[in-house]
Amino acid sequence: ALGAQQLDTVATEQISLLPGDLLLLYTDGVVEAHDVDNRLFGKERLREFLWKWDRTSSAHLVQKLIEEVTIFSRGTAQHDDITMLAIQILKKETSLVRFIYNFRDSWIVRSCYEQRDLIGS
Repeated sequence: ALGAQQLDTVATEQISLLPGDLLLLYTDGVVEAHDVDNRLFGKERLREFLWKWDRTSSAHLVQKLIEEVTIFSRGTAQHDDITMLAIQILKKETSLVRFIYNFRDSWIVRSCYEQRDLIGS
């Protein structure tokens, strides 16, 4: 794959997501989105956005983040894809998985609910 590197070791970590948690996965095109002055959206701006997020839903988060990046870039053509995956844990037995990605300048949203049987709950 273009831009892929071989790594000898990869650090891993395991966490448990709890009801109300949200996991946002994104490509570097989100933080490397740039404006007309070639300034990057950046990780700090993303962190500030996430801190202010009102926790309504993963769909709302992604929609607002797309708007934020669009406003920031002010119509500047981007050189990379802007792709996100938001996973929000709704309650103990249900999670919503939402796929949002850019394909030929169109945003595609796919959602699915996953029911899990939890032993002892």
